[in-house]
Amino acid sequence: MPCTNCNPISNNCTTYAGPGSGDMEVCNPGSAGTPNNCSQTTQNPNPGGLGWTAALSVACGGPGFVIKSSGSFSGFTPDDGSPGNFLSLITPTLVSTTVSYFDDLGSGENTYQCCTGWPVSGSGAGTYAATANLFTALASGSVSRIDIGIGVVSAPDSFSASVWTNSGGAPGVELAHWDNLGSSLPLGQCCGVVTIPFITGLTLTAGQSYFMVLGPEGSSSTTSLTWNLNSVGAIGQVDTNNGSGWNQLPGQTLGAFDILSQPQGSVAEANQFQVTASGSVSQIDVAVGYVSGQNAFDIEIHDNNNGVPGALLASWDEPSPQNFGGCCALISITGISGLSLTAGQQYFMVLRTQTDNSTALAQWNQNSTAATGLAVFSLDGTLTWNSRGQQGLGAFDVLGASSTLYSNLGTGTTVYQSFYGWPLSGSASGGSKSLVKQKK
Repeated sequence: MPCTNCNPISNNCTTYAGPGSGDMEVCNPGSAGTPNNCSQTTQNPNPGGLGWTAALSVACGGPGFVIKSSGSFSGFTPDDGSPGNFLSLITPTLVSTTVSYFDDLGSGENTYQCCTGWPVSGSGAGTYAATANLFTALASGSVSRIDIGIGVVSAPDSFSASVWTNSGGAPGVELAHWDNLGSSLPLGQCCGVVTIPFITGLTLTAGQSYFMVLGPEGSSSTTSLTWNLNSVGAIGQVDTNNGSGWNQLPGQTLGAFDILSQPQGSVAEANQFQVTASGSVSQIDVAVGYVSGQNAFDIEIHDNNNGVPGALLASWDEPSPQNFGGCCALISITGISGLSLTAGQQYFMVLRTQTDNSTALAQWNQNSTAATGLAVFSLDGTLTWNSRGQQGLGAFDVLGASSTLYSNLGTGTTVYQSFYGWPLSGSASGGSKSLVKQKK
């Protein structure tokens, strides 16, 4: 293949993208995992989809791409470290762009310990209590999100969070502060977290120690909360303050929280499901817990394209009738026509905000029937997808006129899980609400 329209990129490689064909030529062959990692001729396994637009900058084995030896052009899992050949395949892999500075949250129903933790209260509740957890940053960079496991003992549920330098084992200089945070999850339940999104101006340095501090919104407040203990065995120094200074308690179980860097954008979720009966779709029901902002969501069905949403088959714009934490209203889309699904085939149910810059903040409630499957999410308006692996699916059904094509909905007061699911947000959602975090 002649290398016309070649463009030099990093690592002394050259790329060619054939118009509409997905073909690509890269020069200077090498072996995977090394600089200058290129194959001579490649073919995009997904022309027009998740392909060479992103690959141009990382075709030499950069993040998100691996090289597969020739001979297996479909239905394979790419092998890290396999050598590039004359007919090798470079295929996108699903990679999270999240950087974790600290994370002691577990996963699923063990995100944290439901029923015990460190006190956070005002003197109006009996005793003033603020709690600080010492942690060491695992990476350097800017923080964009914090998640905290905290349960309500008695209202009001308002509290503050802050990050401080470490000064001789006690909080020193305050680096960032957030007021009027609130949790709607009672102590004893799991696994919602309070999310502080869209953080700016806070930078951490790898290897340096800092304090995460939680306190009541006012010293005389009647607030009584419990910062849930982590469930992954993280041990460290905890400082407590009952109004007369910090007391150092080494070797303690830390509170549950994470500190992350994530792309500042919308969050869309997609769950893979297999249709159990063929037929025309007449109704779809989806559980979405509304939190704040614009109450408008896109519900979409896509075909399956090698483990990520492929072609859009149908979409609907709908508001949610159910506030976060409640049960059991559903978004019900009726009178559907022109959409047929095939038994045994895999599809994706995709939920996203109506626009990427929406103010919407919500969750796709998880099912209560133990249904699991592949869950993926997008942070860039569904241009690329990141895998969470096999997880509990969001709650939904797909109905035909005379049969159920797919359903994981429960019954009665357990149609779905009220405080447990996948986050949905637009890039302008802002604020801090008690949303559910699931570990990838």
